[in-house]
Amino acid sequence: MLRDGVFSAYFHVKDHVRIVEVLLIQTAQIMDVMQIHAVKHLKDLIPMHSEVLSNPFAALAPATLSAAIQGLQAVIANCWPRLSTPAYQDELIKALVVCYLTVHDEQDQLGARFADVDAELVKTASMLTVAARGAGGEGVQDLADKAAVLISKEPLLAGLFE
Repeated sequence: MLRDGVFSAYFHVKDHVRIVEVLLIQTAQIMDVMQIHAVKHLKDLIPMHSEVLSNPFAALAPATLSAAIQGLQAVIANCWPRLSTPAYQDELIKALVVCYLTVHDEQDQLGARFADVDAELVKTASMLTVAARGAGGEGVQDLADKAAVLISKEPLLAGLFE
């Protein structure tokens, strides 16, 4: 369903924000059904969500942004054993940081939805931290070190990695 349905459609209609929103919502629902079996799709899921979250115009489509954040939460909740991989962690951290900074730069565009999006981003970062801890090893320490470096460069990020 993901490969022939969502991914195929997404790669053809990336520029249509409303369609991307529907695809992200459906992806989250499919992930919740697949659970851990969705791990084999991480190589496509993470870039798809990262691309939406890293878009500098993400604040102009808050519904799509919320769908991407909720989809990323579904990825973390269902595929957490594999998220200790540094490449996946780096991509997720990058997406969260860029989105967080974009949201804070464009508070006026989001209006009343700013607080909701901000809270969802903080929740997602917290989920990633818990997932790294649950995967064992040095994943949580690496994540904490990466967050500390980012916070030293941009103090605003302290709110994301509470």
